[in-house]
Amino acid sequence: MNLIKNLLLLSGILISSLFPTVVKAGCVQSDINAQYSIRTENSPSSRQTNSVNTNFGENCLGNSSHGNNLQIYSGNGTVNQNRQRSVELDSTLLEANPFQNTPRVNVEINQQLDLPILPSEANFQ
Repeated sequence: MNLIKNLLLLSGILISSLFPTVVKAGCVQSDINAQYSIRTENSPSSRQTNSVNTNFGENCLGNSSHGNNLQIYSGNGTVNQNRQRSVELDSTLLEANPFQNTPRVNVEINQQLDLPILPSEANFQ
């Protein structure tokens, strides 16, 4: 049985050396935020905030986090659109991580639009 395990391990090493991986990452975090305020021309500007705090531990391996947020306002007043997100990725049970120096991938996309495009006389119920 050990011979089979060793052969499988060896074949995996040989195959991976023939076809190297282009991207390696210990942990991956992505976040997409969209905040839209569609308001009347004469209403005060909307306030939009997005705060994402990401922390990767030094032993981060095989973890991922993906967040999505969509806030839409349409009306004749003003609005506060606020968002906070905290992410902590780590692998605390790994004492000797062979991938300690593997890059961490962090992608954050943030779109905030304040659109004063509705006519002033628009009637919202």
